[in-house]
Amino acid sequence: MRVLHVIPFVSEIFGGPSRAIFEMCRSQNEEGIISEIATTTCEWEPDFGKYVNQSAEVHGVQTHFFKGSLGKYRYSPMLKGWLKKNSRSYGLIHIHSLFNYPTLCASRAALRYRIPYIVRTQGILYGWCLENVSAYRKKFYLGLFEKKTLNKASLIHFTTAHEKERCYFPELKERSYVLPLGIEKKAQSLSFSEEDLLRKCPDLKGKKILLYLARLHKIKGLDLLLPAIAGCLKERSNWVFVIAGSGDPVYVRSLKKTIQSLRLERRVFMIGHVSGRDKEALLRYSSAFVLSSYSENFGVSIVEAMQAGLAVALSDQIAIAREAQEHGAGLVFSLKKEEIRLAVEKIMDDEDLRKRLSVAGKRFVGEQYNWKKITAEQIRIYQRIIGR
Repeated sequence: MRVLHVIPFVSEIFGGPSRAIFEMCRSQNEEGIISEIATTTCEWEPDFGKYVNQSAEVHGVQTHFFKGSLGKYRYSPMLKGWLKKNSRSYGLIHIHSLFNYPTLCASRAALRYRIPYIVRTQGILYGWCLENVSAYRKKFYLGLFEKKTLNKASLIHFTTAHEKERCYFPELKERSYVLPLGIEKKAQSLSFSEEDLLRKCPDLKGKKILLYLARLHKIKGLDLLLPAIAGCLKERSNWVFVIAGSGDPVYVRSLKKTIQSLRLERRVFMIGHVSGRDKEALLRYSSAFVLSSYSENFGVSIVEAMQAGLAVALSDQIAIAREAQEHGAGLVFSLKKEEIRLAVEKIMDDEDLRKRLSVAGKRFVGEQYNWKKITAEQIRIYQRIIGR
C-alpha cells in the first residue's frame, strides 16, 4: 500500500503537527506501508529551505518539497503539477490541515482520479478557531472550496474525542474516526548540560523556570497568562517565565509590549524557537510547563513535556486536558485570571505535586501515545477505505 501525506509545511518553526508527520510516516513505513510526504517550503525556512523543488529522504521519510508562497496559504503551482502527474501512483491520500493551497490541490486531484482521501482537521473546525481567527476569510473559503473538500472526503480524522465533540459541523462526525498522534520514545540524552541552557539565556542561572514551549499565536492564550502570573513573578525573585517559540513578527512585538507594560522584563524571557540540545536542556532544567490555550485539538508540546518528566499545567480548553486530569498527569485550570494564577503558584511551589505529575505524565504518554499501537489502527482504517 502506498500512502501520500499532504501537509502545507513541515518546518519545526510551525509547531508540533509539523514534527509529528515524520514520526507518523516512519512508523507506517516500519509496518510495511510506503508512506511519503508532499509539502511546501521557502528559502528562509531554517531546516528545509534548501530543499525547494526537490525530493529527498528527510528524517527517514521520502519527502517531496515544492516552493510555496503567499504566507501560510502556500500557493504552489509546482505541487499542483506534481500531484496531477503522480497522485495516481498512491492508493490513498492523507491530508493534514485545511484552508491552504496544498489541501485544495490534493483533494481535487484525489477527486479527479478517484483516489480515496482522509482529512485531518488539526483543530481548525473548533468553533473558537472559525469565529476568532481570520473568521471572514475562512467563511468565504469554506463556501468556495473547503466544504467540498470535507464533504467528499472518505473520512475525517480527529485526534481527540474532544475535537470530534466540538466540531463546528456535526454532520461530519458520522464520517469520522478518532486517533491521536503518537510520540517516539526518546533515549535519555547525556549530551547536554545546564551550560547549554545558560548559553542560550544567562539570566536563568539559579532560577526556577516556568516554561512555555510552543508556537506564538493568539490562540495560545498568552494575553491571559502574562497578566495572571505577573504578581507571582514579581513576588518570587527566584521565578522566571521562559517563552520559547516563534510566530508572526507583529504578534511577537505585541507580546514584548505586554511584557514591558507589566514591567516583567527581568522576569519573562522570550528566547525564540529552540530545538536539539537547547530544547532538551529547557525541558530538563525547567520546574514546570504551562499552556493556557483558548482552543487546542491535541497539544504535541504538552505530550513532549510529559514525556520529558516535566510537570504540566494546562487549560481546560485543551483537548487532552480531560484525559490528563483523569490519569493524574496534569493540573487543569479554567481560563479565568485567578484560576490561572492559583494553578501556576500551586505547581511551582509544591515539589511533591510536581513529582507526582511527572511520574503520572510519563506513564500517561507511554500508555496513550504509542506509535506502534496507533499505526496498527491507522493501517486498519486505510485498508477498510481502500477495500470499499
